[in-house]
Amino acid sequence: NLPLPVVYVESSPQSVMHDIECKLKENCDYQDVTLRDIVPYLKNGHFYEEKESRMVFSNINGALSKCIRFRTLSNGVKIPYVVVKHGDVGKMKGTCRTDVNVFKDDNYIKNLIESGNDVWIEEGANQREIYFEIMRCINKYKKENNIHQKVRVYCKGHLPIDKITVAPSYDIDRVVEQIERFCKSKYWLSDVDIEKSDIPYIRPSL
Repeated sequence: NLPLPVVYVESSPQSVMHDIECKLKENCDYQDVTLRDIVPYLKNGHFYEEKESRMVFSNINGALSKCIRFRTLSNGVKIPYVVVKHGDVGKMKGTCRTDVNVFKDDNYIKNLIESGNDVWIEEGANQREIYFEIMRCINKYKKENNIHQKVRVYCKGHLPIDKITVAPSYDIDRVVEQIERFCKSKYWLSDVDIEKSDIPYIRPSL
């Protein structure tokens, strides 16, 4: 169960699946592989910017049914999802080992910006405080030196998200506002860029 990269295709799903079936039949090395194994990793080419990876789980004989949760959309539609956890992510206790004092040195921040490197904060009970102190030091230096280049600060134990692209929807501005409000409430997401997708939203004809 490893995440595998999605393949973005421009052709119609039917033609792609037909081509895959033909290749599988021609190549004896893939006798144990079926179309069902591959289809979950195909996606419309318009979504290529997502650079998505997926993990696929088989719900054979309903073995995973008890793990399925549902979230309700504004129109009442319920969307199923499964929570996947790995190890003790986000639950590490104790003191964070990241040394905040190095960020009080202007030369350190200058070299950091020039190198284009990201900052990683270790896990720990005081990770939140360290995050805001590091951001304060970086933003202070950038303001004093009129620098607009962004420095990414990630927190170990949380997904390293730097940008969220909001999918097309009927009320996309409201969705963007809700996501921004949510991200601001989570320190490890408070510096994430949130953008609207360029893909047009087409309402079905009545």
